[in-house]
Amino acid sequence: MILPEHEANGMLAGAGISVIPMVVVESAREALQKAEILGYPVVLKISSAVYTHKTEIGGVGTGNIHASQLKQAF
Repeated sequence: MILPEHEANGMLAGAGISVIPMVVVESAREALQKAEILGYPVVLKISSAVYTHKTEIGGVGTGNIHASQLKQAF
């Protein structure tokens, strides 16, 4: 079983281990709203129990993604 990263981070945080702020979004609009709260730059990553190697399928938006790039990156 592959545990989604946001669930694993929740478990780590619950155990008192520091993790980076993370939110799950389902649309570019929601990503923009949450990024405004979290602050820029952000990183986008697909959440999938099927794909463990997300970079191999283009599922990670790396670099310093800012507001002007977020919608396209999503």
